Amino acid sequence: MEVLIYMFIGLVIFLIFLYMAYKFIGFILRKIFSKYKFSNTYIKFISFIIIVIPYIIIQFLISDYMNLLYSTGNIETKEDGTLKGNANTGNEEKKDTKNEVNTHDIDINSRVMLAGIISDEDILITEDNIDNTQKVISEFNFEKGIYISENSRDIFLNILMDATGLTYSINEQGYLNEVSNEKQNNLAEKINKMIKSNFTTIIDVNEVYKATINNTVFDFIVEETMYVKNSKYNDNIRISIINPNMLYNNEELSKKDIAEEILLKILEGIETI
Repeated sequence: MEVLIYMFIGLVIFLIFLYMAYKFIGFILRKIFSKYKFSNTYIKFISFIIIVIPYIIIQFLISDYMNLLYSTGNIETKEDGTLKGNANTGNEEKKDTKNEVNTHDIDINSRVMLAGIISDEDILITEDNIDNTQKVISEFNFEKGIYISENSRDIFLNILMDATGLTYSINEQGYLNEVSNEKQNNLAEKINKMIKSNFTTIIDVNEVYKATINNTVFDFIVEETMYVKNSKYNDNIRISIINPNMLYNNEELSKKDIAEEILLKILEGIETI
């Protein structure tokens, strides 16, 4: 309902603006053509054309641009009619020997997503597709195990506690330490396997992630009903973004159930992507 009210108000304001522009142009034309004794109807017609033609051109350009975004999958319509970013995180792999981490030419959106999580540095992209993500990623200390972004560590430790009943810790580099306990449940065992695995899992608790449209970096919203957004940077680095809006925001599920669901989604994503 609020969206319809805003749309109606916007339409009224737009129509008022058009009417004022129409009257102003008519006034100017009468001053210019007064000595030629053009009829009032003719001047009104010219004023109308001057207003309508730019409007049609602008609408055409906007429509063409939006069609481009829809066709490339960068924009989609949510159920409430609003627009939502849907960045393409494909992982076409090509030979690249610039640094040890980037052994492939990873898709720009995957690089931007990863760089936006592991660094506070602004992600910049020029018109020539030159960006600073390679520098950000190459300078990061990638190790095997589970890395948790700085602002997400307390929240993720609480999730682990609620799901496993165990107290985990994070080392100075931001990686999760293994827990040795005979009372480990199935989830705790799987988490420990992830810690000892041969790849890196990047964990971020955030309702947005960074991606690009036409060489411009935007914050894209994680789908509202999604517990975890899983992605893949390359064969050695996986990314899991936990949606904070789904944390303990369900009256039908307990804190333990929600925490377990989040960890299961992370594990499922790692196994399938």
